[in-house]
Amino acid sequence: MGTPRIKYEGVDGTIEMLKYHVDKIVKTVTDPNNGIPGYSAFYKVMQVMVDGDIAFVVLYA
Repeated sequence: MGTPRIKYEGVDGTIEMLKYHVDKIVKTVTDPNNGIPGYSAFYKVMQVMVDGDIAFVVLYA
Protein backbone atom coordinates (compact mmCIF):
# COMPACT_ATOMS: atom_id res chain seq x y z
CA MET A 1 0.00 0.00 0.00
CA GLY A 2 2.99 2.25 -0.27
CA THR A 3 5.78 3.61 1.83
CA PRO A 4 4.97 7.23 2.62
CA ARG A 5 7.76 9.74 2.15
CA ILE A 6 7.70 13.26 3.49
CA LYS A 7 9.33 14.44 0.25
CA TYR A 8 6.28 13.37 -1.79
CA GLU A 9 3.32 13.25 0.62
CA GLY A 10 4.41 16.03 2.98
CA VAL A 11 4.13 15.72 6.76
CA ASP A 12 0.32 15.68 6.86
CA GLY A 13 0.04 13.21 3.99
CA THR A 14 2.60 10.91 5.60
CA ILE A 15 0.75 10.96 8.92
CA GLU A 16 -2.56 10.34 7.14
CA MET A 17 -1.15 7.36 5.22
CA LEU A 18 0.41 5.86 8.37
CA LYS A 19 -2.91 6.27 10.21
CA TYR A 20 -4.67 4.50 7.31
CA HIS A 21 -2.24 1.57 7.56
CA VAL A 22 -2.65 1.27 11.35
CA ASP A 23 -6.45 1.53 11.16
CA LYS A 24 -6.53 -1.22 8.50
CA ILE A 25 -4.32 -3.48 10.65
CA VAL A 26 -6.54 -3.01 13.71
CA LYS A 27 -9.71 -3.61 11.68
CA THR A 28 -8.32 -6.81 10.17
CA VAL A 29 -7.04 -8.18 13.48
CA THR A 30 -10.28 -7.52 15.36
CA ASP A 31 -12.69 -8.69 12.62
CA PRO A 32 -14.26 -12.06 13.57
CA ASN A 33 -14.69 -12.88 9.87
CA ASN A 34 -10.90 -13.33 9.68
CA GLY A 35 -10.85 -16.19 12.19
CA ILE A 36 -10.41 -15.79 15.91
CA PRO A 37 -10.42 -12.04 16.53
CA GLY A 38 -7.77 -10.35 18.58
CA TYR A 39 -8.41 -7.61 21.07
CA SER A 40 -5.31 -5.64 20.20
CA ALA A 41 -2.76 -5.27 17.44
CA PHE A 42 0.94 -4.81 17.98
CA TYR A 43 2.66 -2.52 15.52
CA LYS A 44 5.64 -0.22 15.24
CA VAL A 45 6.19 2.74 12.93
CA MET A 46 9.79 2.93 11.76
CA GLN A 47 11.76 5.51 9.83
CA VAL A 48 13.84 4.02 6.99
CA MET A 49 15.90 5.27 4.07
CA VAL A 50 14.58 4.47 0.56
CA ASP A 51 16.60 5.70 -2.42
CA GLY A 52 18.25 8.31 -0.19
CA ASP A 53 14.91 9.65 1.07
CA ILE A 54 13.36 9.35 4.53
CA ALA A 55 10.36 7.02 4.42
CA PHE A 56 8.20 5.30 7.02
CA VAL A 57 6.91 1.76 7.37
CA VAL A 58 4.43 0.09 9.68
CA LEU A 59 5.53 -3.31 11.00
CA TYR A 60 2.96 -5.46 12.73
CA ALA A 61 2.73 -8.86 14.34
